[in-house]
Amino acid sequence: IRPLLREEADLVSGTLLEVTPENFLEKMLYTSMEFKRLVFRLFRGGDNMYNCVGPVRAFRRRLYQTIRFRPNIADDMYTYLFCTNNGFTFAFVPEAVVRYQLPGTLSDYFKQSFRYNDYLGKADEHFSHDFIVRHTRVPFVIYLVAGMVTLVKYPISFPGYIGLKVMTRVVYLVSRRSHADTWETVQTSKVLRRIV
Repeated sequence: IRPLLREEADLVSGTLLEVTPENFLEKMLYTSMEFKRLVFRLFRGGDNMYNCVGPVRAFRRRLYQTIRFRPNIADDMYTYLFCTNNGFTFAFVPEAVVRYQLPGTLSDYFKQSFRYNDYLGKADEHFSHDFIVRHTRVPFVIYLVAGMVTLVKYPISFPGYIGLKVMTRVVYLVSRRSHADTWETVQTSKVLRRIV
């Protein structure tokens, strides 16, 4: 929280690290998080919405006394967008780490993914489209570089994740219902099985 104490930032967030994956789905998701961590650290020097994560956030008093959370948008996403849209500052502090459990079933993974897609779509209700694009659109070259690095490191699970991502998008589009109004708990990510 040093940036808060030094009054260099109004909102800080750190790194989410996964506990050791146990099944192939978790291994694919673990690989995806390695890929995303690289992408998010390269995008905007790490100070971006994707590095503002719920379990490891801290606020300066002037921000948390101002912000009013909205029920139809993910609070970590909303926090970052509200902060930057209203002249507050955000800082990513990578050495602040919180461990969490990945979804262990396809059903739980779909629930998480669908919620994220719904909430990103609802951000337009609170912020201008241009503002959201500026803060969420990662340049393709960053994805390309991170993808090549990840593919070399994880030659089996990374292509598996890409296939899973495509399948998830198709299922989401075919289902054609808003999942944001029904918050279903992702059961398999609520219990830490082992840390290392």
